[in-house]
Amino acid sequence: MGGVAAGAVLRRRLRAAGKNVEGLISGESPGLELLLKSSGNPKIPTLEEAMNEALIPEEIEHFTTHLRPLVERNESKGMSAVAYLGAVKQEG
Repeated sequence: MGGVAAGAVLRRRLRAAGKNVEGLISGESPGLELLLKSSGNPKIPTLEEAMNEALIPEEIEHFTTHLRPLVERNESKGMSAVAYLGAVKQEG
């Protein structure tokens, strides 16, 4: 999915969740709930699903207590990675 198509999907999801898309574009934080329920790829779990699988309830509470003010102040850091793969089919 290209960047433009991915952006359109994100905008639709945000609108469906009742979020202000224009606020997000201007740098406003989308909120912790959206962060927890979002996934960068349909084949990977959301942050909420991963926490429920890997952490005990006390650890989830501790992590979200730490994360909430960072997200609300828009101090979270975004990261992404891209990999390009090329192949040549050998004849024979």
